[in-house]
Amino acid sequence: MSGAIAAAVLAAFGQDIYNSIFHRPPGPLGGLPVLIDHSSEIVREGYFVALPQKAQLQNSQLKSLSTGKPEAYDWAMARGGAEGPRTSIKLVVEGHREHAVKIIGVEAVKERCHEPLSGSLFAAYSAGGEENISMLFDLDAPRSLAKEPGGEDPSMLSDYFEVHSISLTRGEQQTLVLNATSEKRYCEFKLKFTVVDGKSTVAQWVDDSGRPFRVTSLRKFNEYGSLYFGGVSTYQCGGGWVRRDPQSFGDQNPYSFSGGVGC
Repeated sequence: MSGAIAAAVLAAFGQDIYNSIFHRPPGPLGGLPVLIDHSSEIVREGYFVALPQKAQLQNSQLKSLSTGKPEAYDWAMARGGAEGPRTSIKLVVEGHREHAVKIIGVEAVKERCHEPLSGSLFAAYSAGGEENISMLFDLDAPRSLAKEPGGEDPSMLSDYFEVHSISLTRGEQQTLVLNATSEKRYCEFKLKFTVVDGKSTVAQWVDDSGRPFRVTSLRKFNEYGSLYFGGVSTYQCGGGWVRRDPQSFGDQNPYSFSGGVGC
């Protein structure tokens, strides 16, 4: 509200009503000890999304995706797609008790895993950076506990909560960017937060708006049914999304590919 409206409310109704509108105390303390918000969008400069089925897009559809109506990422994810070989999740956690609460563990709990997706691949290459990662989860491990980010081999990384904890007072917020990876398979998972709330330890679960999060390892180019390139790889062709024959790129790994896609 504007300052003029606030002043009018103060003049008309007095200090008590003014305070109830403009200086509301934090919400009720019932419910879980940590509020976890998954509504923040991650910054994706580039990505790989694989579909379980082969998608044969017409030129008109590619033109629509190239103009961002809809975004190719959203279009593919809405059709059962999964990012690979990692997916990033941004969460905002907030303390919801009069006393400080402490997050002492986060685990990616796998619900089901199987062979990596092979229907279609959308490969959007990027020349930019990424958001700073808070924690890493290796979904190829027997248990996918939060690890310190950094390094090439997730199995060699330190457990995040062996040296850290996240303490939150009432209303205090912290943003977490979590990366879940797989080099071997497709997995669906949820996140389990372990929180110390006074004398109790509470488990809080986070999913993707009622569905599990998804991630898939990447296959070689020639193992996909159809292939689409976007991002900086198509700038020389005028930008946007282009369709290419997966067999033309042989057994190269999409993640490490650095060649041209042709115009």
